[in-house]
Amino acid sequence: MNLRKQWHRLLEQCGITKRRLYCTRHTFASMMLSYGGNLLHTSATLGHNNAQITLSAYAAYIPNPQASFAPLENISLGAYQ
Repeated sequence: MNLRKQWHRLLEQCGITKRRLYCTRHTFASMMLSYGGNLLHTSATLGHNNAQITLSAYAAYIPNPQASFAPLENISLGAYQ
């Protein structure tokens, strides 16, 4: 039995919609980046020539934590006052 047939049989047994094995590549990259994985490591694992290729395809999966700044009146200037 070839790999494709084994793959499709496994998906069927798991109750997962039939898809190409190649699709797991996208799943890997999107999950790695969405859970805070290193962009350079993910890019190298995918075999991309540079991180810009990975970034252009998977930027939406990189968490964008909202920066929170204290109001300026709460900042102590210490010796500069």
